[in-house]
Amino acid sequence: MQDKMRSASSAASWGFFIGIFLSFLSLPLLPSSGWTQVVIGQYVDEAPLRTWNNIGVLTASAVGLGETQFTLAQDSSVALTNPALLSRLPKFTVSLNGSGTRATFHKYSLINTGAVTSTGAIDVGVIALDYAGASVRFRRFTLALSFGLLEYYYRPGVRVESNYEGNLYHTLEFNQDGALRTINFALAYKINDRLSAGIGANFIKGVLDKSVDERYYVTEITQEDKDSSDYSGFYVNGGVVYDVSDRLTVAAMIRPPYTKKAVSESLIRYESHYVEIRTEAKAEDNAYKQPLVIGIGVNYKLSDSFVVASDLTYFDWSSYVVKYYEEELDRDFRDVVKVSAGAEYWGNFQLFGKEWRYPLRIGFNYDPQPMKDPSIHYLYLSVGAGIRVGRFSVDLSGMFGKEYGSGNSLSAQKVVLTLSYEI
Repeated sequence: MQDKMRSASSAASWGFFIGIFLSFLSLPLLPSSGWTQVVIGQYVDEAPLRTWNNIGVLTASAVGLGETQFTLAQDSSVALTNPALLSRLPKFTVSLNGSGTRATFHKYSLINTGAVTSTGAIDVGVIALDYAGASVRFRRFTLALSFGLLEYYYRPGVRVESNYEGNLYHTLEFNQDGALRTINFALAYKINDRLSAGIGANFIKGVLDKSVDERYYVTEITQEDKDSSDYSGFYVNGGVVYDVSDRLTVAAMIRPPYTKKAVSESLIRYESHYVEIRTEAKAEDNAYKQPLVIGIGVNYKLSDSFVVASDLTYFDWSSYVVKYYEEELDRDFRDVVKVSAGAEYWGNFQLFGKEWRYPLRIGFNYDPQPMKDPSIHYLYLSVGAGIRVGRFSVDLSGMFGKEYGSGNSLSAQKVVLTLSYEI
């Protein structure tokens, strides 16, 4: 669609050609064929911030354990990953979670892909209240209600200015933001003292907005390119957890494939002294076919105060399909297996006549991304700690990762704070 608009606007006036020529002189460019052939890699437009491999919301306990989520029940956010764990929570729980996420970028949209180049990686940070949830148990049943922010689509905003003899004659601005949220209803059933099962229903809503604004002040030419998508969808998730012995616990979870639907609108506008051209389009059947996710987990109690845990998560990314304005976009993805592992130690002390308990956590995470070219992965190290007194708890964790494979030295970090109350 953009190519059609460029053809139409070039035919509108010679002023357009002059503006483009000035733009080409003022901005570093790849070869003319680079725009269609360049491989963006990690950050195509719909790519989530930091990683493609998202399941639920990461609270502080999971982050501290290297994103281990399937066998340890720390708060009601387990409803989004393995709802069977809800049966292992206290009778009533409520939790709030806030996080800060930072990631660096190199190739994305028109940045380092043919129009604008940067001298190094560009970073962006997002701070959000990303989870609120509660659970309540009735005999063998546990119900949970959760509100979660699953994915961010923010990109570093870019503004390029060109000057001639002290006068501004060209600007180009790029912006993108958006997020995906869910409301989850989950139910867990305690089959016996060792075995529990659970299922969750997830209703998702989100938005992605992207804009490019280019202005030539000498020739008074303006070009705008805006895209907006409203996401919606529904999926289920389920899981089981089983105590093989007093020390060994195993678990499994599944998220079947589902389609994230999108109603999208685009506007491409060209304006000069001579003419204004607007091309508007709307598509109500855009779709993003999300992959099957299967996970298994295990934890082992070395003692009453020390436990080690690990998860393996399979993502069927080779089945990922994007339909955008009646066109299937090229997403040559591969299946990946994410590996998470961590250890947790619990200590205690007496203060003001009360017992205070504290967890110390450390974890590791191998997170391969689904793109075949370039083939990349992130390695994370995580640490965490917390405090428990009475019915209240506070947990704080951080994870720090480095990307390998692209040659762009990308990095990612996440810091998470969780507040909980239980009865």
